[in-house]
Amino acid sequence: MDRLMPQDPHRIGAYRLLGRLGEGGMGQVYLARSERGRTVAVKTIRSALAQEPDFRRRFSLEIAAARRVGGRWTAPVLDADTEGPVPWVATGYIAGPSLHEIVSRDYGPLPERSVRLLANGLAHALRDIHDAGLVHRDLKPSNVLLTIDGPRVIDFGIARALESAPGEGVTRTGATVGSPGFMSPEQVRGQQISPASDVFCYGSLLAYAATGRTPFGALDSGVHILMFRIAEEGPDLTDIPEGLRRLIAGCLVKEPERRTSVEELLAATTPDNSREPWLPGELVAQLGRHAVALLDSENPESRTDARAVPAEPADPTATGAIAAAPADPTATGAAGPTAVGPTPLDPGPTRPAPPSWPSSATPQPRPVPVPSPYSQPNTPYRPDVPSIPSLGGYGPSPYGSTGAGPAAPRRRRAVPILAVGAVLVVMAVLGVVVATQLTGGSGSGSDAAIDEGYLGAWQGEYENASGEVRELRFEITQGAEGEIVGSALTLSPTILCSYEVRLDSFEERLSFTEESAWAVPSHQTTETCRDNSTPQTLQLSGNGEEMTWNYGEQTATLSPADTASEANVPETLLGAWRDEWRDEGLDGEEVDGEDIITISQGPIGEPVLRFERSEAGELVCAWDNRLVKVEGREITLGPDVLDESVSDPDCGVYSGFRLWHEEDDDDTIKVIWLTALDSDPGEFERND
Repeated sequence: MDRLMPQDPHRIGAYRLLGRLGEGGMGQVYLARSERGRTVAVKTIRSALAQEPDFRRRFSLEIAAARRVGGRWTAPVLDADTEGPVPWVATGYIAGPSLHEIVSRDYGPLPERSVRLLANGLAHALRDIHDAGLVHRDLKPSNVLLTIDGPRVIDFGIARALESAPGEGVTRTGATVGSPGFMSPEQVRGQQISPASDVFCYGSLLAYAATGRTPFGALDSGVHILMFRIAEEGPDLTDIPEGLRRLIAGCLVKEPERRTSVEELLAATTPDNSREPWLPGELVAQLGRHAVALLDSENPESRTDARAVPAEPADPTATGAIAAAPADPTATGAAGPTAVGPTPLDPGPTRPAPPSWPSSATPQPRPVPVPSPYSQPNTPYRPDVPSIPSLGGYGPSPYGSTGAGPAAPRRRRAVPILAVGAVLVVMAVLGVVVATQLTGGSGSGSDAAIDEGYLGAWQGEYENASGEVRELRFEITQGAEGEIVGSALTLSPTILCSYEVRLDSFEERLSFTEESAWAVPSHQTTETCRDNSTPQTLQLSGNGEEMTWNYGEQTATLSPADTASEANVPETLLGAWRDEWRDEGLDGEEVDGEDIITISQGPIGEPVLRFERSEAGELVCAWDNRLVKVEGREITLGPDVLDESVSDPDCGVYSGFRLWHEEDDDDTIKVIWLTALDSDPGEFERND
């Protein structure tokens, strides 16, 4: 960290600046502290960019999307001002050096075990980023910070704001979006970017961590040489340790659709059972010194003549206003990736902050919401089959937060307050008695609080702020305010959430909150699929044929659907279906295999499909999938749940998918995965 310069402000918004952390393509980065003691990194935007109206619009959208990213593996976006004279964004500060500093200056290439654990942490980060509908676009060693308890990814989603138009890779100011040496072929060619682009950059980054150079040459080889090799030549993996070569090679395939998926990366980097720190001892000591040095910056030299960038008042109606989250009064030093509440722009998902890593090699007993290679090396992540409540299952929405309410006031003059409270209680009871006598016992608290037209099942889909399609289903039963009145399911490509619906009120429309029931993967009940106390609404149309769902600025039109029963699956889909295939194995030899899909009868929310893959006549992988939606001759299934009892360790898990019959063909089914809706569907023939 460098001293502040005379021209630097001493405050930006509600943050007091402590020093300069660096300077990037978008502007200056400062170390700062909030008024309540939280340490943050504040990035300001260069005036040339700030003067472009299109940039401000894109920057505002990307900040709103970035705030939805949760999890322990990223630096959270805490606050921002996209409309002020000097736009800025504040993120949680990570007290650790970058991977670039460690490899190029402080230590050199990392040991194989450290690279594998680095790979696991980064895969978790990418999953969180992609689940929020973002693509990082600039995953490079300087955007990965190393801490004692694992890696952290920064600057996710911000690079997209530099694009002047969809598909263009160069801004009006001439800056390339991405960093030479850590770009994907599609970035180099100016083609459409997808999450698979981040996977390619991830592979290059791991190669750099293991060898000190990219798989396309040294970083000083020249921009054009590196970009040409990325687009046209194969990677050089000769110096990659044998145990990492296959992992990295799967990421560096030129065709995006053939690259290893993030879920496969997580499965391939399952941590070992060692209780040793994830980094070499000398690096662990260095990281400790780095964190301690942060405390020395508590009182930098004051410069009373310096300028201040004022905090703009938050305007919930302004497209660029990002509401500030309350600072953590207990946080000192390194600020972990604590998720913040939703903004008025887009109430996306937030996730609870996971516990810190142990300070020694021996983990201390504590709750760990997300199994990880760092906090509990002996409990690798594997999705399992969650227990299912008896009420026919529907899932939670992939947004939602549990914001803490205001602090309770201090107790003063307790006796008079209690006395007044007792009087008020008596008056309230008398009021209820009188009201009951006057109305004959009816009212909002009766057993029939919901209009009959709302009862039953409703389903539809909507696009989130990032354009990702999500399935949504509700099943509403009768009940009173405060009671459970049904269930809900929401499905993103890789996460299925099931909730119980609790009635908040019913006055011309149904207002409700959600309580997590189960999820796929199961750990999402404490993350994306956790309890959501923010009210949502359902409103019936005038003709009673449609239902409108609203949550903040998200909305969807729902249509009537069959309620959950023991026979929700269309009869013509039942039975076994087969597809034969031939592929090239790792040794270059051709491998014959087959996939068998077995569909059984069952209700919405339950496992009804078994997918088994065999190679050379031997079963290698088996997955189970839950029924989410039925629409005519088509069904939608949730993400895979791997049956580990019969599957090889290398088997991964994949997204949900759609399965259907063509109108005139009951002997063939077609399957398309939710992450590849633009691809041609696979076909399976009836296996009599």
